[in-house]
Amino acid sequence: MNFQNFDLEYFQSQFERTVEYNLADSSVQCASVTDIMAGENPKSLLDMPLYYPEVNGT
Repeated sequence: MNFQNFDLEYFQSQFERTVEYNLADSSVQCASVTDIMAGENPKSLLDMPLYYPEVNGT
């Protein structure tokens, strides 16, 4: 299957990470795991099992 570029999205993606102030985005800067775990023992995170959760959609 041949996909065609969505020109507006392509244009925006070229500059979205290089602007100083992004007034068109409603999100905030992502936090790192280090930021979230500041002052905490990281062992609890490292010991956490990873699995697919139960999904109860309709």
